[in-house]
Amino acid sequence: MNLRAEKVLKFLESKFLYVHLNWVEETLHQIDVSLNDKQLEQQIIQYLLNSDIKKSLTFQSCLPADIFDKHNQVLPGPYCLQIIHVQDIGISIFNQLEYLEQFDESGTIKSYNVIWNNLSDIDDDEILDTDKPASKKFCKLLLEDSSGLCVWAIEHKPIKHIHIGINLGTKILLKNILVLRGVLILNPSNITFLGGQIFELNKNYFPSGLKNQLKSALYNMNI
Repeated sequence: MNLRAEKVLKFLESKFLYVHLNWVEETLHQIDVSLNDKQLEQQIIQYLLNSDIKKSLTFQSCLPADIFDKHNQVLPGPYCLQIIHVQDIGISIFNQLEYLEQFDESGTIKSYNVIWNNLSDIDDDEILDTDKPASKKFCKLLLEDSSGLCVWAIEHKPIKHIHIGINLGTKILLKNILVLRGVLILNPSNITFLGGQIFELNKNYFPSGLKNQLKSALYNMNI
């Protein structure tokens, strides 16, 4: 192991990120050798956050293999996982589809005029009715560890960064996580958002792919 790779491994381990040596060495070949240590750390973190952890992280980052048998237990962690699916089970599918109408195919919020035209067929009383209770976000996530093990997690308390438009492949770090019947219980105190994504998962996903998923779910509910 060369000195540069050794420094990178120690830096990542200090962040509770346990990375394969060969991934580090391959990634270093893509990074400018003239970067100082701080710049190198920033670059390597970015590469890691946009990687698939099944290729980059070691089994030291994995959840317990018997996670589905655990109930009412707190796992100390830390575990670095990636988000591969998000459902909002606190808002109706119909309301989620309405929410997605404000985005164009690139995922950018449409201009005011476009949104207003889309609302032109809605009765004014519906638009101005402020007495309707606000929907409460309550998300269910499918998380994946570096072994490919997938587990469900739900919000116990609202978490700012979790929403249906989140980048798939976003990396998170979990510590002191409560497990109930094999499901991870999330709250702001036990989750750290690292960011990133897996580009392949997000291709054609938001908003069109997500709309199609929701429409399919709505159709299946009505069968």
